[in-house]
Amino acid sequence: MDGKRQVIDLQTLAEELVPSALRLDAYFSQEQLLEFDHARLFDGCTNVLAVLDAIHPYLEKFFGDNAWLSASAENAQITTLQSSTRLDSDGRCVRDEDSDSEDSDNRARRLSLRSRSSSFPRIRSRWRLPEWLDPEEGAEIMIYPGVDSHTFAPQKIINLDTGHPRDRRAGSTSSESPRSVRRPPFGWSRSSVSQGEEEEVPKRRLIVLPGAHVLGGTFDLSEGSIHIGKRVRIEPNVFIKGPAIIGARSTLRSGTYIRGDVIVGRNVVLRGELKNSVIMDEAELCHPGYCGDSICGFKSHFGNQVTTANLGLFANTSTANLMVEVEDVTYDTGRKKMGVILGDWSQLGCSTVTDPCTLIQQHTIVYPLTRLGKGIYGPSVLIKNKPMEKGVLEIVDLRPS
Repeated sequence: MDGKRQVIDLQTLAEELVPSALRLDAYFSQEQLLEFDHARLFDGCTNVLAVLDAIHPYLEKFFGDNAWLSASAENAQITTLQSSTRLDSDGRCVRDEDSDSEDSDNRARRLSLRSRSSSFPRIRSRWRLPEWLDPEEGAEIMIYPGVDSHTFAPQKIINLDTGHPRDRRAGSTSSESPRSVRRPPFGWSRSSVSQGEEEEVPKRRLIVLPGAHVLGGTFDLSEGSIHIGKRVRIEPNVFIKGPAIIGARSTLRSGTYIRGDVIVGRNVVLRGELKNSVIMDEAELCHPGYCGDSICGFKSHFGNQVTTANLGLFANTSTANLMVEVEDVTYDTGRKKMGVILGDWSQLGCSTVTDPCTLIQQHTIVYPLTRLGKGIYGPSVLIKNKPMEKGVLEIVDLRPS
């Protein structure tokens, strides 16, 4: 090899040849993977880094195949709000029959018509509508029964043509543009979605499941839909860009900034900035920080101001991919960007910074103010900066509890 170290393409490497340190089970227990609501995300991923490339296709399929409909009971009535939904003087949506400007004869005639049609159920609650930035009227909010109108107050819905090459694809398998999408002849609500009607419904949706509290927030549907799970709590001043899935009973604290292609599991607490990442069940990223192009395992934890650098300092002047070494063999990841792979039950202490392409296996604890260079750490170790030696890490085995 003329003195050059062999470089192996990880993306094309057969599964049986992938080193154990780059396999899924080095970072995530099989039990937790099976319990994860989106376990199919990992199907076909021969190595742990391949999951990052699977996030966007999985989200496209999830929303394009309407997998979210399985969360509803059969024949459940879904309230749908659009930018054309009518408002009363308090800024809440109303039934057409609540209009003060309509004469009593027309109102009675329309009420009689609707009483004979199960397709037009009456709205039992008044929904506070957000500000809409949706010039083509191609977005909608779909609210499942069990969402309380008193705890549903999104601030803004955005659906703009960004000019991004995948803008028209995200969250949709249809080639139909929003301009040509057929819409219901009424703006105040609609009933549960049938298969026959599905092609008539706009493809950019904010989907809100029972028990969710949406106490504010901005929801950008320009590049994909957003799915809010059961009993999720979204605080004011949250920003979510689709496509994104927020799992049941998770909390998004004020200041959370989700930039798209994010899958969040159940019982997760978020506060910082995320993009192209998977956050598995019961993880805590509950303080300001950055998590990009990363995977955080079951019950993993970020302390305050943790930063996962995902792009090398001189990456813009180089065409090289990120490399990772395992047992003196160099593997080409095929990626320019990658943050951290944080295994189940692992923690990053406050103000820790990880270099691009840092992999931390299960049960690994990193002390605060530690800088981790790229590479593989763990499992079951404690890592901290050695106080008097520049750039030296002290790594010791964790004592069994």
